[in-house]
Amino acid sequence: MSGKPLRSTLGATLAMVIATPAVLGLETLARALFLPAWADEIRQELRPTLTPIAWVLLALTVLTVPLSVAAQRGMERRLLAKVDAYGGGEGKRAEARFEAVFVAASIPQIPAILATLLLSFGAEALPALLAVLVSVGAVVLLSIRSRGAAPPRGAAPPRGAAPPASS
Repeated sequence: MSGKPLRSTLGATLAMVIATPAVLGLETLARALFLPAWADEIRQELRPTLTPIAWVLLALTVLTVPLSVAAQRGMERRLLAKVDAYGGGEGKRAEARFEAVFVAASIPQIPAILATLLLSFGAEALPALLAVLVSVGAVVLLSIRSRGAAPPRGAAPPRGAAPPASS
């Protein structure tokens, strides 16, 4: 395997890892630069209402981690079976594994990003920051799983998958 596909995969993985913290940073910067002083008063009034919702979003982020692992496992299995059925090489198998990570990583990122939005509107910072941390951990976990847990070529197809056509 050449170094170029590995570098591009690492770059894309890094982009997924920093996506949620980047959203938090951009929201914080935009709030500091563009919101007028009176908006802080409104944020303070909304804090008691929004903070419990942010805690719920943190819990949801945590609960989505095993869901994202299961989704990755299922997508990876189906995509690799398709690649093998069509005679794809190692490059296509790597693309299939990356696609499964990419889609599965969005599952815990969605509630984490919503928690950062609540921070922008006045929720306390702790639940949003913890949700971002859990989201980053989930992306790292999925990336590590993808590199080490892919079934070898020629492994039994998943249940319900059509066997590859023989020539």
